[in-house]
Amino acid sequence: MQFGVPGRFEGGAAERAGANVNPTLVRGMGMELTVVAEGKVTERHAITRLRVTIGRGLCDVRVHDPEVSREHCSITIRDGVPVLEDLKSANGTLVNGEVILDRVLADGDEIQIGMTILRIQIAARE
Repeated sequence: MQFGVPGRFEGGAAERAGANVNPTLVRGMGMELTVVAEGKVTERHAITRLRVTIGRGLCDVRVHDPEVSREHCSITIRDGVPVLEDLKSANGTLVNGEVILDRVLADGDEIQIGMTILRIQIAARE
C-alpha cells in the first residue's frame, strides 16, 4: 500500500512536523521498535509520536553504526498505519531484505539500516 505519488509517501503537515498524536491512538496499538544485535534485543523504543526519526545523529531513535546516515529513515503513523520512509540515506534502507523508498510496515517486519537490524512490533490492545 502506498499513498500519494507511486513510490513516495506524502504525510500531512502535522506528520511532517512530528507532532504528538493522541496517545491512546498509538499506545493503544502497542507499537514498538526494537534494536536487535547478534540475535538479541538490545533496545526498545515505544512509538508514541506521529513521526519518529531514526539515524546516528540527533534523532528520536539513535543508532550507533557508522554505515547509518545522520537522519537515515523515519516511521510516520498515518491513519493508525506505520509507514517507513528512507530519508535519502547514503546506504539505503531494507525491509525484510528488500530495498525500499517507503513502505507500510507490518508486525514483525525487519528493517536494516547499515549493519543494524530494527524490528517493528504492532499489537492491538483491548
